[in-house]
Amino acid sequence: TSARVAWPPVVAMAKEGSNTSLEAKMDEHTPLITGDAKFTTSAGGSELAVSGLSYAAKSSPKSEPLLHLRNVSFTCKPGEMTAIMGKSGPWMPSLLQLLASQRTSGLMAGKITYDGNVAHAGYRHLVSLITREERFNCISNLTVRETLMYMARLRLGGNTSDEQRAERVDELIMMLGLTKCRDVRLGSETVRGISGGEKKRVGIGLGLIASPKIVLLDEPTTGLDSAIAMDVLSHVEKSVASRMRRTVVVALHMPSAEVFALFSKLIMIADGRLVYAGPADKAVEHFSSSSIGASIEARENPADFAISVVSGGRPDTDSAKTSGKALEDSFKRTTYYSDLLDELRSSASASPMPLQIHTVTQADESRQFWALFSRTLTQFYRSRSIWMTEAAKMSWICLLYSSTYWGQTESADGFANLTACFYFSLMFGILGNLRGLITLFDERAMFENERMNRAYSSYVYWMVTSVAQVPWLCTINVVFSTTVFWCVGLGQVDNAFWVYLWYILITQLTNLVGFSMAQMLAAYCSAPAIAMAVWQPQVYIFSQTSGFPIQKPELQHYNPAWILMTISFTRWAYQGIVMAVFADGWGDVYSKSYILEEYGFQNCPLWVPVPILMFYIVAIRGLTYFPLKEQKTNLSQIGHDLFGSIVAKADQDATGKDGTMMIKPKKSSDVTPDKASASIRSVEVEVKDMHYSVNITNDDTGEVTVKPLVRGISISVSTGEIMAVMGPSGAGKSTFLDLIAARKTTGFGSGQVLYNGKEPTFAERAETEAYVMQHDVMVNTLTVYETLKISAMLRLQMPSAEMVSERVQTMLEILDLELVSDKLVGTLSAGQRRLVSVAVEAVHMPSVLYLDEPTSGLDSAMALDFVESIKRFARYGCTIVCTIHQPSETIFM
Repeated sequence: TSARVAWPPVVAMAKEGSNTSLEAKMDEHTPLITGDAKFTTSAGGSELAVSGLSYAAKSSPKSEPLLHLRNVSFTCKPGEMTAIMGKSGPWMPSLLQLLASQRTSGLMAGKITYDGNVAHAGYRHLVSLITREERFNCISNLTVRETLMYMARLRLGGNTSDEQRAERVDELIMMLGLTKCRDVRLGSETVRGISGGEKKRVGIGLGLIASPKIVLLDEPTTGLDSAIAMDVLSHVEKSVASRMRRTVVVALHMPSAEVFALFSKLIMIADGRLVYAGPADKAVEHFSSSSIGASIEARENPADFAISVVSGGRPDTDSAKTSGKALEDSFKRTTYYSDLLDELRSSASASPMPLQIHTVTQADESRQFWALFSRTLTQFYRSRSIWMTEAAKMSWICLLYSSTYWGQTESADGFANLTACFYFSLMFGILGNLRGLITLFDERAMFENERMNRAYSSYVYWMVTSVAQVPWLCTINVVFSTTVFWCVGLGQVDNAFWVYLWYILITQLTNLVGFSMAQMLAAYCSAPAIAMAVWQPQVYIFSQTSGFPIQKPELQHYNPAWILMTISFTRWAYQGIVMAVFADGWGDVYSKSYILEEYGFQNCPLWVPVPILMFYIVAIRGLTYFPLKEQKTNLSQIGHDLFGSIVAKADQDATGKDGTMMIKPKKSSDVTPDKASASIRSVEVEVKDMHYSVNITNDDTGEVTVKPLVRGISISVSTGEIMAVMGPSGAGKSTFLDLIAARKTTGFGSGQVLYNGKEPTFAERAETEAYVMQHDVMVNTLTVYETLKISAMLRLQMPSAEMVSERVQTMLEILDLELVSDKLVGTLSAGQRRLVSVAVEAVHMPSVLYLDEPTSGLDSAMALDFVESIKRFARYGCTIVCTIHQPSETIFM
């Protein structure tokens, strides 16, 4: 880790790791800051009012709409922290995006207002939507303070000075408890950095830089243990809601009881309907009322209780009373609903408070350009592995070309070798620009998020991507082309120095054309695989039409290749080099006229290729801009009466056919155990004194330090047992699971992993174990049945068609996936996808099953159903080890 600076003195007084002390010192010593750059004394948040909101998603203009929300209403006031909870489904991200005015497709009815002003894209700068996805991989080498400072430079314009921006960033660092890691890099999968909880707080800080009036957080605790989740949200409640008086809305799945107690208001959604909107501490009382009939057990988490009720998964309630419609009707009979209607009427009758529409001046764009340009260069400079690899590749190819074509003479062979060298040098420069394609894909998620939040415009990003890589491309090209030019013997031509400068210019322009083409493909294509599929034939066409593999005189004018060769940028680049090097012919062997005639080059002025190549660069960069622009919204505002057919269709769909069904595992008696247990043999897993460490290299100093990750762990798991591996985020749970599953390929350590007292071989592991990763890698366009069938064909030894069919059916029965067997994987709910991923890995009936955080991202009811399904494998004799975050008491027991 980088050196840390004790800043400010008041923070240094706080005991390390003591949030209470930090808050106390802030309250005691930090004055309320005034001025344009500060936000602690600003007017606070805006009242968020949602009235009769209905929404149906459409994947395409011709597709059938899928109902997500129906007639949802609620209000959120400044200083409140509101929780939104309910059954897992696509409604949650849809609702948050609608609240942030970021939803751009689908059908919508109802109204959303900010302080009485109807929400639209012009108010996006007033609302900060902080998503659960971490988008820090493309800026992983920036420190926490640098990341926040760059965002301040991007978003804080007007009369705000650099000193004021720095004060705002430093205040945020204090408020969010990031002082200890302010000078530590963010990190990624390959770069060591801050912890998961600290990244969550950095994401929140990025959203607060511009002092938004409304803060929306999408599942901020997913992937965090209960302690860090409490730490993150307590900072949000104290700093953002209470101190800054902002309107905070948090979407959650499985909050602990302590986290749930932080919220002042709760909104519950079931089947797209509003089933509760009121004080969070009154939710248990409401769902325990006689109209619903649920009763909370002793020590049961109130949040888990509420979710289980709206999910219809409690054995002590009547399913007729816990359907979405019944719960909605019950809520409408309460005083909470009456109070909500009064609040909405009051909000509608009040005069809207004036809000500023987002505008961008030329000065803002200039500031944003230099901030984004600096951030890009800083990240690239610190990515030593990338540019050192590029430099090593260039050096090796440079050495290869220089030695292969060394010192050519004025002979026919020398002429042939030089023309080949020019061609392959141009192709190497073009192919070496594949990084331009990868860069845009790496940055796409962050760019779209920052553009949506009005951090900068598409034009600014387009300009930065056009020039940020140019210094590096120029440096690489100058070194490579200079070495090749002089080593191959071109110093003997007349006016060698001027020819050399011309050669550098032509190769540099050609490289920029190739880089621009790669970025254009990345901008237009939706995935790297698609871009690569287009890149390869494109490069092949331009390589064949350069004038070297096939000369133009050999082609008829009606041949498409003749036309391509006429307009090909590689042809003009190659012509520019050949005409300059062989301006006076090649000794007594070939004259200039013979060379031009042989290659079909026009006897035009030498400068002609330069404007043609520059035209290519400008044209391609211009075409790249259009897919980067924010697309016009296709969100249609319609009346509630037009939602009638959509609602009717949703009501007709049976549970489990709309992509949001709950997992309803069968009882153990419903599945014949013989089908499963016959293929599972008993295996006891024993781990003895496991140690594991990795080498950490400081990119700045090159110093290597050893970091222990696992220290002397020993466990024993018997047949039929489920072992939970728990601990704080970053404690090494996933690392330990990878170690005992023999999935670590780096680092070093010691210890033993025994299956029934013996160390398993690779073949034995392949036969007896399965590993289910947290993020699945399934094909969305296959059905569940097709996915399992392919897995069975790959994993079973010499299977017959009958054996494959029987095994797939068995897995469908065990995990209760029969109802969704014909559905596409891409249309499944989160819980269903998780079960299918287990079925894919366990289709060969393993004796040992490893699961990495299988319940992350699921609500408590769905997580419980998932665990119940997994327990069935244990009953059949499977040994199970899983890492887990924030399990509910029921799951833990």
